[in-house]
Amino acid sequence: MAVASIALAAGCSGTGNATDDATKDPFAPTGAPSEFEQIAGAEGEDVPLGSGLSVVVPAGSTAEPVVSKVAGSEFVMYRMPDADAEGFPVLQLSWGKSDVGAIEGSWTHETTMTASKVVSDYERSSVTWPGADVAVTATWTEEIARDSGTIVADAAALWFDAPDGTKGVVMVFVQEGTLEGSTALDALQTLTIG
Repeated sequence: MAVASIALAAGCSGTGNATDDATKDPFAPTGAPSEFEQIAGAEGEDVPLGSGLSVVVPAGSTAEPVVSKVAGSEFVMYRMPDADAEGFPVLQLSWGKSDVGAIEGSWTHETTMTASKVVSDYERSSVTWPGADVAVTATWTEEIARDSGTIVADAAALWFDAPDGTKGVVMVFVQEGTLEGSTALDALQTLTIG
C-alpha cells in the first residue's frame, strides 16, 4: 500500500517575491490564522516519541515504524482503529534535528503540493501551539492513486520548531469529507512538546 511520505528536511532555495516591505518573510503562511487547538487530557494510549514529544492515539491504533529517508530523524505511522480498507484515517509523525524549520518546511510542502494537479484547496496558516517556538498548519485535498483506483483524501499537517532544536511535522490523511472530528485529527491535536 502506497503511503504519502514526509520529508522533514527539504531543500529550500527560493527567494520569494520582492515587496515594498523588506521585512516581510517570503516564506510566511498566507492563510488566516489556524483554529487548530491542542486537545489536553485525551483518552487513549499516551505515546512518548522522544525529544520531549508525545501524542495520544486511540486504543487499538496500530504503529507502523517507517525507515526515515532523512538522516537524524524519526518517522512513525499510526493506523487508527477505525481505519478502512484503504488504511484511512492515518497519522504520520516525523521529527529530529534539522536546519529546516516549520516556516521553510511548510513553504516547500505548499510549493510542491500546489504545483500538483492532484491537490486542491491547499491552505497554510500560522498557529500558536503550546511548547513550540514556531508552528504552521496546512489542510488540503489530494487524489491518491491506489491499486484499487484513485481515492480522494483530505489531509492536515502541523509543522513545529521545539525550543531544544527539534523540528517536526505531524500529518493526517482521511477519506474526503471526514477530517473534522476524525480520530487521526484528534490524535494530531494531542501533540505535546516539552
